Amino acid sequence: MSTVPFSVVAPEPGTPVISSGSTTLGHWRLQEVLGRGRWTTVYRAAPVELPFDQPGDYAIKVASGQDDRRARWLLQVEAAAGSRVSHRHVVPVLAWQHEGARPYLVMPYLPGVTLRRQIDTGGPIPPRFVAWWIRQVAEGVAALHAAGWLHGDIKPENVMINAAGHATVIDLGFVQPIDVARGSGGLMGTPAYAAPERLGKHPTCSPASDVYSLGRMACEMLTGQPPGASPRGVAHRRQLEQAGWSDPTVVNFFGPLLDAMLAECPASRPSLTTVIDDLCGWELETLAREWNDGESP
Repeated sequence: MSTVPFSVVAPEPGTPVISSGSTTLGHWRLQEVLGRGRWTTVYRAAPVELPFDQPGDYAIKVASGQDDRRARWLLQVEAAAGSRVSHRHVVPVLAWQHEGARPYLVMPYLPGVTLRRQIDTGGPIPPRFVAWWIRQVAEGVAALHAAGWLHGDIKPENVMINAAGHATVIDLGFVQPIDVARGSGGLMGTPAYAAPERLGKHPTCSPASDVYSLGRMACEMLTGQPPGASPRGVAHRRQLEQAGWSDPTVVNFFGPLLDAMLAECPASRPSLTTVIDDLCGWELETLAREWNDGESP
């Protein structure tokens, strides 16, 4: 990937490290605030036995106090999925505490930026990086599916990219067991990235719903346009051309792939295995073309 003049943007300055030495939770000292959601807050943290000024290598998601029952339930579900799925592109859950006034779970601290920050700050994302990062995310989500879980909230905010370009799927708070989700599938994620079957009068959810959300994210990465910005019915090949991608190898690959991933009918969407294989093939073809061009006289 180093031959492409493109890099991961710098992380945003974090919220200052908490100055009070008494800000602890169980065996953990809470430090920097990494993010806040409706029900939970994520902190950078370190074991209490480490020196106070030593940055922690862990992230702790804590119930924020709003709708404590909902937060407790979300943390329990995330712990159930994150502790059972071991994959390089899925954040693991290392420990958890569901009892007491402040339930929490513990994950490794992931340096880097969210894909949202990369899209908003780094400018257009070259297709090779789109293929690389979408493939990594697809591999992580496929591991969740293999373990019996749907992610349910795939979006740029829920993907971390480190300085080396490694992508990790984060925030498993809205995961659902596949067997249960097929029948109920009520929307708990983000409507802008949700598949059509999750937004109807009788919502359903399946692995194809995660494929759709992944396609939404890929389209945004390539076009720079948020979901829903383009008129319905416009072919993705045309959207890519309007976004400035004139290379036919890009348009002819990503256009049909996005058409398939974003099909209205879940049964018409490709499996994640097919998506991963197609992206791997395109990456290898791209590398071969660049190698041959470099060897040309």
